[in-house]
Amino acid sequence: MKRNANVEKRGWLDLKIERFGRLFRTLGVVECVSFLQQMVRKVNPILLRVPRVRTPLWFRAHTSDFYLLWALFKKREGDIDLPRSPEFIIDGGAHGGFSAVRFANRFPHATILAIEPHPRNLALLRSNCASYPKIIPLAGAIWPTSATLAIRNPDDPNIDFFVGETTSQSEKTIRGYTIPELLSLSGFDRIDLLKLDIEGAEIPLFTKGDLSWIS
Repeated sequence: MKRNANVEKRGWLDLKIERFGRLFRTLGVVECVSFLQQMVRKVNPILLRVPRVRTPLWFRAHTSDFYLLWALFKKREGDIDLPRSPEFIIDGGAHGGFSAVRFANRFPHATILAIEPHPRNLALLRSNCASYPKIIPLAGAIWPTSATLAIRNPDDPNIDFFVGETTSQSEKTIRGYTIPELLSLSGFDRIDLLKLDIEGAEIPLFTKGDLSWIS
């Protein structure tokens, strides 16, 4: 039992070291020191400056926010070459606004509609995007039809929330928007860049939804 406990402890320590190594490679020495100081003072959320981002960003301690920091700003997941600079971007499943801010720094002239269903994530998104007037936060979720939705797993980690249709009057409901509805709201007639991280709703969106917009 003692050996198993030591192995488990070493695994936990290795994970902590790996995570801090990601943070160090992403932020550098100065911001890692700031991160540790804020953690010691039990500051939450934590405010950090990210390389090549013109505004500091808020991150929640002990959450997946720091994985997204590494994945988006260091690993640069989702980087694609576009034939022209986008005018209109939809960020579906915008979480805490990290991807929207990254788009805004990369494409400063683009209008970005950032849609997020969960109130806590949405509050962080609004804080992180407050200095970017071309980012438009929207409470809701992308869905194949206009529908009333609810989060099905509200107690899960904040990166894993998924939604489903509901008729219950007791649940906290969310507006489900179709892609054509979002285009109509935006005033644009085309999407130049569509980012979707909507926890499985991609399947009904592309199999049951109106796809007239996709061309």
